[in-house]
Order: sequence, then structure tokens, then C-alpha cells
Amino acid sequence: MFFVDGHCDTLTVAKTGGEDLFSRAGHINLEKLARFAPSVQVFAIWLTDDQLADAYAATCEVMDYAHAEFAKHPGHIRIALSRADVAGNIGDRVCSAILGAEGGEPIGSDMGKLHSLYAKGLRVLTLTWNRGNNISGSIACPDGRGLTAFGREVLGECERLGILVDVSHISTAGFWDVARAAKKPFFASHSNCRALASHRRNLDDSQIRAIADCGGVVGVNLYDAFLSDSPKPGMDDVVRHLQHLVNVGGQDCAALGGDLDGIPEPTSGWFTDVTVYEALYHRLTALCGASLADKIFRENSLRVFAF
Repeated sequence: MFFVDGHCDTLTVAKTGGEDLFSRAGHINLEKLARFAPSVQVFAIWLTDDQLADAYAATCEVMDYAHAEFAKHPGHIRIALSRADVAGNIGDRVCSAILGAEGGEPIGSDMGKLHSLYAKGLRVLTLTWNRGNNISGSIACPDGRGLTAFGREVLGECERLGILVDVSHISTAGFWDVARAAKKPFFASHSNCRALASHRRNLDDSQIRAIADCGGVVGVNLYDAFLSDSPKPGMDDVVRHLQHLVNVGGQDCAALGGDLDGIPEPTSGWFTDVTVYEALYHRLTALCGASLADKIFRENSLRVFAF
């Protein structure tokens, strides 16, 4: 089996620690990922508060690090800039890396920076993180503001260029602004179902339906607080969220977005790294059948990643 995962924070963590991506400790390294070749992993670039003074330069540094690290191991992983690249890597049994930015801070209010980041390989843009920016408010901010006029321009330009728009972390008003304005599928890369866990980062059923209606997907996050309001959630809770997405949004809506290397270790110890996806796949196959498991693990996201 192989998988498509919509979000991890591995690049920022590894770059900050000066780590070699091939053998680093943590949830994901290239050696572990290669066991699931030709998997596709979105590597999000997340910035600390200290990096915001020059967010564009900081993002470019991480992108340069990514290009250098991936270039050392072309037999294991290659950066994918298009659907054709992903298809070619799948044919070659090589993993694909898709570069994303978690938050619009690197763009500031300069559309030229979006174009430059696209030229460097950016193909996913999470519009906000837990802080608001020039694009929109965040679900973590009290003002709750939606898309700005510039944010609407960014949405349209992402669609024109072929950058997939990600609404995880965005404010509720911003979410619905995107849903009304989008002309192409958008997705929530690492968000769960609020009907099952009350965390503000999770999506309510109307939001899930809106993503499904536009042809997008919701990637289920493995973080304890997003999985359950009860202590020590586990794999069964992941399955519950995936089944809820299917029940609300249909079989084409559910996907993976583990947020690996961006979340604490689970309190119950039910997983230690990316290799948990093998056990999760077998659990889903036993419960739901191989056809639905394959949709969730790769086919739904491959449809949406149409750069």
C-alpha cells in the first residue's frame, strides 16, 4: 500500500534542528517514507514567531533546504510540481514531495512573492495558521474576520497558478468566504470532525459538506485533542472520524492529513511514527473494504492534487 498525506511539519522541525532528512528521528524521515513508496507527502513550511520579521526569506530558506535534501535521494523521493510529476513518480515507485506554506505571512501583501514562491515549487497554501494575516483571520483569533480583499485576490491567483488552497486553521467567516468564492476544489489538509471532538480547529458538518460539494477533501489529523474529548484516543477514533467524513461528505471526501512532526506524542502511545499508516490501512480495509480504504488513503487526494 501507499498513501497520500496532506500535511506534515517535518521540514521546519528538521531545518531548525539541522537534521538530515533521510535518517532523522521523529515521525517522518525519508528512510521510513520510502517503505511506502510511491507515497505522496505534503511538506508544509511552518514559521515560528521569531521568523515573521522576514517571513518570505525564512520560507525560501526552508524551501532551499528541502530541495537540497531531496536532491540527495532521488531514488527515494522527488519534489513534484505537477500531476504529471506525481504520476511519473508513482510509475517509478518513488515518493513525491509537495511543498506547502502554512500561513500567508511569506506573501505579506505582495502578490509578486506568491509568484516567486510558486516558481520555487510552492503548490499548497494554507491561508492562515493560528495567527491572522493579510489574507484572513484565523480560527484561533478572537476577531473572527474573514477574507480580506487581498485574500480574495490570493485565492483567485492560487487557482490560476495551480496552488491548492488549504482552509485548515482559517476563521469560520474566512472558510465561508472561500467556499462562496472558490471556482476550483479546496481542501482542509489536517482538520477533523467537530461532531466527534469539540476542538475549534475541527469542522462542523456544514463545512464538511461544503468541501465535498466543491470536490475537495478533508485530511484527518492524528492529534489527540482533534480525535476525541476523552483522554487517550487511539486508532479507533481515527476510523470514527474517517467514517463520519464519509457519512457526511461522501466516499470522495475523506483523506489523510496526519500533522506528523507537528503534534505531540499520543498519550496512549498508539503510534510512534509514519509507519502507523500500515496498521490503519489494514484496519480500514477490514472494516470498510479495500475500495474505500484506497479512496481514503490515496485516490481522493490524488484527484484533488491537480496542479
